[in-house]
Amino acid sequence: MATKKAQDTKSTGKKDKKDLVQDKSMSIYFSPQQQKDKIKNNKQNMEESFATTGSTVNEDVNKELITVSQLQASFSENLAEIKNILMINTAEIKNEIKQEMFKLTVKIQNFEDQISTLDFHVNTLKDDNVKIHQKIQELELKIHEMEDRSRQNNLRFRNFEEKGTQENLKQMLHQYFLALNIPIKDQDQPIK
Repeated sequence: MATKKAQDTKSTGKKDKKDLVQDKSMSIYFSPQQQKDKIKNNKQNMEESFATTGSTVNEDVNKELITVSQLQASFSENLAEIKNILMINTAEIKNEIKQEMFKLTVKIQNFEDQISTLDFHVNTLKDDNVKIHQKIQELELKIHEMEDRSRQNNLRFRNFEEKGTQENLKQMLHQYFLALNIPIKDQDQPIK
């Protein structure tokens, strides 16, 4: 059929109006004028559809915009309120932490003072202990010396009774030395 029309047009040399419309709708590329016309038609169609449904759509859009703006305002208010609450809570927590840190530093300082006092006492006791040990050693040496001296000063008397008391022995020796004309002086020897 298309070939018949093409042959008819070739024979007559003129195109029908129907053929032109068919050619325009079949054409992929539009001329600039055709594009402007199509845009204008589309715009008019859109305006007509907006005119009929536009008022309700505009009202709906306006309502949605109002609710969105109200939500944004309430969100910003809530956000500001939360921010203030967090700032207050943070400040309170910081103050509590500072107070606890101050208490801890005071306690630590007290413990350090007590430890230094205890160290001083321990060192003093160590020094005293060393001095006491030295004194004990000195006294032990003196005791040994005194025992040695007492052994050296011991006299052995024969033919005397040992049954009597020390006072009786002393009187008996005193009488014996007087009989021998040996002077006796009661004298204590100094202990070194």
